Amino acid sequence: MKFYSKWLFYFFSTVMIIYGFTAGLNYAVDPFGSNEYLVERKYKPIFGEEKQKYNYIFARENYRNFDTVIVGSSRTMCIRPDSIPELGNAYNFGISSATLGEQLFIVKEWLKQPDSQLKTLIIGIDFLAFDEKVNQMPARQIADKFTSGNQNYLSYIFSFDTIGYSLRCLQNQWNKQSIIYFREDGAIVYAQREQQIEMDRFDFSDDRMTLDAKERYLPHMRMVYDRRALEYLKEIKELCDKKNVKVLPLITPEHRILFSMIMQNPTTRTEYFQMRRDVLSVFDSYLDLGGMNGINRDNRNFYDNLHYRPDIGTQIASRLYHPASGGYGAVVTKKNIDAHLRQIASFNEFAGVLR
Repeated sequence: MKFYSKWLFYFFSTVMIIYGFTAGLNYAVDPFGSNEYLVERKYKPIFGEEKQKYNYIFARENYRNFDTVIVGSSRTMCIRPDSIPELGNAYNFGISSATLGEQLFIVKEWLKQPDSQLKTLIIGIDFLAFDEKVNQMPARQIADKFTSGNQNYLSYIFSFDTIGYSLRCLQNQWNKQSIIYFREDGAIVYAQREQQIEMDRFDFSDDRMTLDAKERYLPHMRMVYDRRALEYLKEIKELCDKKNVKVLPLITPEHRILFSMIMQNPTTRTEYFQMRRDVLSVFDSYLDLGGMNGINRDNRNFYDNLHYRPDIGTQIASRLYHPASGGYGAVVTKKNIDAHLRQIASFNEFAGVLR
């Protein structure tokens, strides 16, 4: 009997030590969270940024500290709030592959706060946000993406799956190897890619951009264009008007190679132009960063066909606040939309691009 009691004591003691170590390490590292007790944010993977950003802004009541918010997909996350003084106290609430329904949810949550200081909303509008598939998510499901999961915190810190990520984060910090992370102000940092650029090891070639466009992005462009997406934009505009929040809309850019491929497909080209007309049914004007302009021609301005480097984000922010000064993109209104679309369509640089 004593033998079994001793064996059980050692067994349960070992189990408690293993689970205690697991929970303690996962809690201290917090690989998918924003705590920096043991590991800095820049050495952690991006995972569930909807919840991380929601908790940071609303659960911790940090919305009081910001008078400007940037919403959109990862294509707006490279706009750094400290890039120009005019942005003031801004937070980048960009979310990877964010739908317009998710952007509406963020705006609603922010504006319903009784002591909100919000004065300006910058909204990045993606062509892909008009895909019928992405506009079918129910409002409750959208809310759950941002708010659910906190009840599983214990299973998170006691998980052996989590400890694998915790150890990887510790290794990243030890080796000073950061990959992709978002800063405390919400902006994304492609640290590994920038390091490769500094070491002249990043591939900016047309061949890589062409392959990237063909395999990663062009398939998503073959979509069912859904004008119902405009209802989300209309509601965002109406909510902001009621709260006297200024809205600065922009249409996000794409690299010239992906743009060229879009122009070669008659259906996609028509939808690309139609979206630009439709957005003017909601906003009086917007900043259009697409097309074959000087910035989008230069491979060194882009990591891939949709994601641009921080300096370009700074130029975007500057043009938003100084639209008459010239620079990146075109300010589009109902008066000049026809001329603007003719100018986009006039570029015929398709030679050498996959057909």
